[in-house]
Amino acid sequence: MTALSKRHVPLVLGLAVLLALPILRNRFEVQRVDDCARPSDLLALGRISGSGPIVERFEKYDRDVRQWTETDLRPEQSGMKLRGAMIRSFRPIDLYTRPPSRILGPVEAGERFVDWVDVDGDRLPIQTIHDNMNGRHTLASWLFVYEGRPVERPLWSQLRSAVSQVWNGTHPLTLLLVAGPVQPPQREQARALAQRWIVDAYRLHRSACSAPEAPSPPTGS
Repeated sequence: MTALSKRHVPLVLGLAVLLALPILRNRFEVQRVDDCARPSDLLALGRISGSGPIVERFEKYDRDVRQWTETDLRPEQSGMKLRGAMIRSFRPIDLYTRPPSRILGPVEAGERFVDWVDVDGDRLPIQTIHDNMNGRHTLASWLFVYEGRPVERPLWSQLRSAVSQVWNGTHPLTLLLVAGPVQPPQREQARALAQRWIVDAYRLHRSACSAPEAPSPPTGS
């Protein structure tokens, strides 16, 4: 039998804890904690520049899905029909496994990019893929937000907080996603549009979900 390398032990233990979380959740009824201070403010998604009216996908809701809001993005004189979405779920594996499929259905990434965008002191890892499967041309860009922070790999963020989740409750993962059919000559334009919308959606999320600062105590005269 091949001995397990010591450098793989932390990863194996972490994965074991992550896989055990559903069992622990059912056994000890781990609480779901919405860490967004004002979740109702997230419905202002339709007021982001370039957005149309929002649509709540109630058929997507279940015990774990806290929000599924979509809107059309149709820039003038482009012919592109992109769709933006903000999805928040306590079942994060459904979001970080092929996230573009939330809107596009089955996809295969022909090209993949990660753009690090600086926004008000935060670095956003906005990921983009181009899908040419079966001759269709589509683009998808997305950003994950977990525990108030933009993250590139939600799995590792989950692993780091797995133990605290058992005792303090689980938090939802947020997916900000733009996707739709895009012909090759329009890729860069669509990619720039998607990034602008995701940046604005992230600012909305940060504003709505950050806890208000406590008022300063009065000072004596």
